[in-house]
Amino acid sequence: MPVRSATAQHALDVLAARLRDIRKDAELTARQVAQAAGWHESKCSRIEHARTIPSPADIRAWCTICGVPDQAADLTATLRSIDSMYVEWRRMVRSGMRRLQEAPLPLYERTRQFRIYEPGVIPGLFQTAEYARARMGRSHRNLAVPPSAGGESPPRGASHSTPAPGTATISPRAVRGLSAKA
Repeated sequence: MPVRSATAQHALDVLAARLRDIRKDAELTARQVAQAAGWHESKCSRIEHARTIPSPADIRAWCTICGVPDQAADLTATLRSIDSMYVEWRRMVRSGMRRLQEAPLPLYERTRQFRIYEPGVIPGLFQTAEYARARMGRSHRNLAVPPSAGGESPPRGASHSTPAPGTATISPRAVRGLSAKA
């Protein structure tokens, strides 16, 4: 499965939920839809759990089997929208993320006071390289964290002046997670 932006993945999750609701409203099992469409039994599950992107033909077949062929056009339009989100995200990644990452720098430099509340993890400004490796290592195996990661330097392009004063509220849960898991 191709890597997608969080927005495209969320939209695909919503489409998958709509297809699942249509099937359930028709009082059909995933196995019945797969058999009627001539698909492998697991295809319906993969579509309903957003692990496989359905084709426009898959959506038309799904809607026809479930007795709602009039919804196929709307769902296909949603699929095209998801596809364009993915294409746009790939274009941004291919051209580099530097421009997007540096866009908030003027705001960062004008900030007079930071207020941060994070209930589950240590905020990025306070993360050490070891903490960042431990957090990312859980979800991204074999991820190399650059030596400069962990708040040892300000964001690229930011002034090296004294940081703005601020208040950070870190929940006990985040601190416990640091000592237990990092």
